[in-house]
Amino acid sequence: MSNAQVKGERNYGIELFRIFSMLMIVILHINMNGGLMGCFPNVDAKYTTLWFGETFCFASVNCYALISGYVMYNHKATAGKLLNMWGQVFSISALIGLYFIIFKDANIPADKISDAFRPLTRSQYWYFTAYFGMYIIIPILNGAINWMEKELHKKVCVLIFIFFTIMPIAFKNDFFRTGNGSSTFWLSLMYIVGSYFGKYEVSGKKFKPLLCGLYGLICAVVLTVIVVVYSYNKGVETGYVTGQFDHLFYTNPLVVLESVFLLMCFSQLKFNSKKVKTVIKWFASSSFSVYLIHVQPIIFDFRFNGKFTFLSQFNAFIMAIEVVLFAILIYIACTVADKIRLLLFKYLHINDCLTIMGNKLDRLFTFVLSKIQYVLSTKIGGCPSGQPPLCMYAILN
Repeated sequence: MSNAQVKGERNYGIELFRIFSMLMIVILHINMNGGLMGCFPNVDAKYTTLWFGETFCFASVNCYALISGYVMYNHKATAGKLLNMWGQVFSISALIGLYFIIFKDANIPADKISDAFRPLTRSQYWYFTAYFGMYIIIPILNGAINWMEKELHKKVCVLIFIFFTIMPIAFKNDFFRTGNGSSTFWLSLMYIVGSYFGKYEVSGKKFKPLLCGLYGLICAVVLTVIVVVYSYNKGVETGYVTGQFDHLFYTNPLVVLESVFLLMCFSQLKFNSKKVKTVIKWFASSSFSVYLIHVQPIIFDFRFNGKFTFLSQFNAFIMAIEVVLFAILIYIACTVADKIRLLLFKYLHINDCLTIMGNKLDRLFTFVLSKIQYVLSTKIGGCPSGQPPLCMYAILN
């Protein structure tokens, strides 16, 4: 068992990884949605620099799923936590909508504001929808993960890499409908992979943090070279590869390898300073809210899209620094906004209400599951302790 998983001990390297992963997502959005990628019609130093940032940061979505598997494989997924996530999504979107009702903006259509009060039914957050689906089946995933021994778990991870990353890119066909990484199915696969690194000791002399980080960087460099060479040979159209470079997906083998190497890098980082730990915890706890705030459609479409083209006037090095600085500023601003929201929730006792409702739902689910267990026991003679996957297999067959 890795040191990170000692009961009651928080892995601050992983918490820092949450922050780093969200910063990568913000950088992706600045480059692409912020309009910066569309400013360079030719393959030059700026174009290459932006694509390196793009390929490096593309691993961010995988990183979040890996983190979930790393820390949650031996934790219970509760209805209360699920309810809190829903409350977080709704409250952030609704508060943004309320803000623009009070401080009117003629450029924002009324339907955009009304949609802010129904973010879930309007599918405003694709990642939350996919993550929500994964969270629902976490009990099944954890059952399988804890049932598997190390060697079997390792083989499963290797098979995931072969069948779901190498084969689709080799044959240019998403055989298994992973949505090229934008799906519950893919996040669940990354959860399984992340759990392997959380459950077992995979660091040591061969895998020093800096070395793992270097390997991840090399993956991004190789992918950047592929994209740039492709662009040079095929031509560039408004900052994008002509015909769309069809290999830059979350399921790309290099993107997946980079994600894993970054996980191995950050999971081994140790911090002794209490002040540093406090700062990391403060920012990491709002990382998901940073995503929810800055991609909320009103903010994203009217305060974000196309707003960063001015950075193209700087040279490649300064432009890259500016992109990172803006990403940090956006992260800080969203975190501060989220802390204000949490204070409001505390004052109105909203969190207490959600906790009570969550506890009642947990009791209801426990009752239902006990009935299911009774049915299973009468049908197949009982489920062996610690082997829920076998029970599921038995009842399905």
